Amino acid sequence: MDFLTKIYLRYILKQGKEAPFFSFLLFLLTILTSRLIVMWVEAGRPLLKFFMVYDYHIHHFYLGIFLLIVSSCLSLARNENGWVREVKILNSILFGVGLGFITDEFSLLLTMEFDVKGDYWAPHSYYLMALLSGVFIYILFFKKK
Repeated sequence: MDFLTKIYLRYILKQGKEAPFFSFLLFLLTILTSRLIVMWVEAGRPLLKFFMVYDYHIHHFYLGIFLLIVSSCLSLARNENGWVREVKILNSILFGVGLGFITDEFSLLLTMEFDVKGDYWAPHSYYLMALLSGVFIYILFFKKK
């Protein structure tokens, strides 16, 4: 068995921490993917077009809010024995992606004014990402069940 498999089995699977693991993994991947797409758009090579409604750019933090709402609703989906495993994993994925979208545009939200474009690259998002990553790492590796 390789090193990462041993860590996954010991700290994640045996401790019953699959849900926070998938949330953290998708949280990081969502931020990385969002940043790469924005860099390509700003470089003039848009991978995707901006989502526009009546000439208003819909930022991806709105999608993050929607995914967190869906995740919250899914958290109510339990049977008499507790969580259905698949629903728990899906819920953790939606939560991680939604939190990633919101964290990615956190600086933009803090610096945006009515007539001034916000600063997407301001450091606030990085601070929040570091803080939330620390919380996830604590839950995954240091918090006892």
